[in-house]
Amino acid sequence: MAEKNRNPISQCIQSMYRSRLAAPVLFLAFAVFLYILLPVTAVFTPVAVTAYNEIAECYKSEKEFLALHIDELYFTGYSENFAGRIRGYYYYGTIDGKCMLFLLSPSSCEKGLSRISDISFTGKLVKGHHHYEMLLEKIAMDLNWTDTGIKQSVPAFYISEPDCHFSFSILFLILLAGMAVYAAVSLIFCSVYLVFPAKSPIRKMLGRYGNPGQLLAQAEKELATLPQLATEDMFITEHFFIMLSKHKIAVIPIREIIWVYKYSTLHKTLWRHLGISYTLHITARKNLHLNCPKNMKSDIDGIIDYLSEANHDILVGFNEKNQYIVENMKQ
Repeated sequence: MAEKNRNPISQCIQSMYRSRLAAPVLFLAFAVFLYILLPVTAVFTPVAVTAYNEIAECYKSEKEFLALHIDELYFTGYSENFAGRIRGYYYYGTIDGKCMLFLLSPSSCEKGLSRISDISFTGKLVKGHHHYEMLLEKIAMDLNWTDTGIKQSVPAFYISEPDCHFSFSILFLILLAGMAVYAAVSLIFCSVYLVFPAKSPIRKMLGRYGNPGQLLAQAEKELATLPQLATEDMFITEHFFIMLSKHKIAVIPIREIIWVYKYSTLHKTLWRHLGISYTLHITARKNLHLNCPKNMKSDIDGIIDYLSEANHDILVGFNEKNQYIVENMKQ
């Protein structure tokens, strides 16, 4: 055979894991993208502010999470509800003479204390939308202010403590870390198997029956020289059954095979039959079971006939007797 076909099994292993590299790379890139796009860590490193100008600057630069200390806060009498429960209570206070609104968690204000002194908390800068404008209008009515007057006195944003989702951020970070670790480990294994095909799971399969390196080298040589029987993805050499597909690679010494049979699957929709596919099942010693799906009946019949001739101890066909014998052999 040509030089490039001297190691067909290793080349197939490399081809399979080369195609699998894309998934972990994309997965890892997606995890990094989410980490950059979503400021999930910003809640753990809030900007400490002590002056209104610092707060306004953070709002302009989109630094959302702030650590504050307020001397006095007063309850507005209004709360924010979500899903039938109170999410937070609105308070007002002044920073450098500038009046601002704050949404506090129920636990921070004991569910609506009228006045809170010396409170420190972490909050998120939230741009006021329609509900915020409605709240300002109601507060203006309570204080006998005009809508224009209160909107000129209060900034277009407020600081919300309930919007600091610490638990969500922790869970999201764990999820991202899990995605990244899974992708990185998959990438490492794919790379190792790509460079060293003999280290792939084929080593564990062959290791049940002897020295995996020697058995693989022997199977490579026999397959490269002249297989005794070949279908689209199944091959029989003098001493091995070999399966080389896009998604599964297997090498089994023929002397270790104890049972072979085929299984048919009828494919149909609600109104018509689409056809029948056949799966070859091979059971070998040391608790090894291999299935080769979606093959032609003639190909599987040829494989079964050749294997039964090559090893007369192989049981052929699926029945209770053969199943009983194989189960006893495993014990």
